[in-house]
Amino acid sequence: MYVESKKDRVTVVFSTVFKDDDDVVIGKVFMQEFKEGRRASHTAPQVLFSHREPPLELKDTDAAVGDNIGYITFVRIWEILWHLFSGKVYSISAPRT
Repeated sequence: MYVESKKDRVTVVFSTVFKDDDDVVIGKVFMQEFKEGRRASHTAPQVLFSHREPPLELKDTDAAVGDNIGYITFVRIWEILWHLFSGKVYSISAPRT
């Protein structure tokens, strides 16, 4: 797992190893569904999928390369995270005794 925090966003990259060609196809379809979800919701994180080659964030590292390797990248804007979590944090109250 790779995590990069910048002033305006956080990027997380997960690697996965596919068992066989069928898993590669299922993984690609699954990631396409994530992309469709982003189109439907402006608060959904950006999701990228790369097969065989690592994403640019992992350039010049020893990241694995191969037909059964995939990388899933989530990019989240801090402002959206703040709005999502700040409301939830402040709505929690201690139980009264």
